Amino acid sequence: MKKNREEQFYKFLISFLSLDLASILIASSILIGGTHTKLKEAQEEYPKDLSRSSQFDELTEEEQQSLKRLDSELTMLLNQEEYALENVSSLEDYYLLTAILENENLSTYEKQYLYRSYEIIKENPYLDKKDVYARLKTLDVTRKEEKGKTEKKKIWLDDSVVINASYRINLNHLTFYDYSNLTSSTITHEMLHVVYPCSKLPRAFGEGFAELLNTEYFDDLVQENHQNSYLQEIAYVKILCEILGSEKVLQIASFDDQNLLEEELLSKFENEASVKRWMHVDKMDDDTLFDYYEDLVFLTEKNQYSKQKQETLVSLYYQLLFGENNSTTYKYFNQEDTSTKQKVKEF
Repeated sequence: MKKNREEQFYKFLISFLSLDLASILIASSILIGGTHTKLKEAQEEYPKDLSRSSQFDELTEEEQQSLKRLDSELTMLLNQEEYALENVSSLEDYYLLTAILENENLSTYEKQYLYRSYEIIKENPYLDKKDVYARLKTLDVTRKEEKGKTEKKKIWLDDSVVINASYRINLNHLTFYDYSNLTSSTITHEMLHVVYPCSKLPRAFGEGFAELLNTEYFDDLVQENHQNSYLQEIAYVKILCEILGSEKVLQIASFDDQNLLEEELLSKFENEASVKRWMHVDKMDDDTLFDYYEDLVFLTEKNQYSKQKQETLVSLYYQLLFGENNSTTYKYFNQEDTSTKQKVKEF
């Protein structure tokens, strides 16, 4: 009798859990489906004939008014000449910012930093502008006052980091934690995830690429004595830039193309084991540390790298292992001198 009751209980429990799981899956499907519909609608709203060669007079009256409203807002929020409509070299790039203007989910505080995505959009010919526009226009935000959870997200090391924000591309949703203490560099880091989701690429690539762009383009927003949690990931992306070239890394990130990353690594290492290692750097352990170093030595000898490049790679490898900053100040993507740029107005 007891056995029969236990069997009935387990059947009930499994049935209950199955129903609960089914409900969760259905709810998730509805949310993801709703997000997909919004993105598709926003993509359809994007001007079909807009290109880098488009002229203001060629736009519809509605499109012209959108750009004028954008110009007015940027004049108010940002004190930089490059954001003035009269100084724009490509209306296609500039028009993307109207998505931020029209997004009612964003606060003015968030918008003043999100508008700076223009600095990394206008220099990239590989981005699908329609997709970026749709994500920026439909981006949803949740703001929480409690601190984010602590997670172990370090390469090799046992250290943990506090999650200050997260972006879920399947829902096109940003969550900010400890919002009253939120830093501007956190906003720009997450904004870079929206522009470059890198969802099909290694986690270290996505985080390192976003934070490398963050430090190169928005260094005026990084707080003094700021403790960067992504130094290892930055080192990983810099190493990729050294061995593949910055332009190729930019293409990989823009296309979110895992296959392209694999192909490029294979062309350099000529060894699938090495490719697998560098595709899964998050899985680095005590047994493979020296293998990563040997991979770099192989490339050095194969390509006869200069002494300076060898020293750079050794320095970056050290940073990859221990997460300590190095003296490599060379900028891989932002070649523009930002020393004379004016800062964002604070409200």
